Amino acid sequence: MTKAAWRYKISRAEVTRLRETTQCEACSKPLDDTKCIDHCHETGLVRGVLCHQCNITLGLLKDNPHVLDALAVYLRAR
Repeated sequence: MTKAAWRYKISRAEVTRLRETTQCEACSKPLDDTKCIDHCHETGLVRGVLCHQCNITLGLLKDNPHVLDALAVYLRAR
């Protein structure tokens, strides 16, 4: 079992599918070697593949969609 399969409790086939993802599922930027398997910290379930920047952003926001929505409103108002 691969480290990623063990860590996220998913099959090798799913790890392979995720690693074959070519663009960030949030911002659509092409992915390079820094692609991140994104998962919910509460449930442990894998959500998809993100670029490093989007993954870090979610972490800084503590996966809180309300904060993300509030920031979007703030940006659009200026």
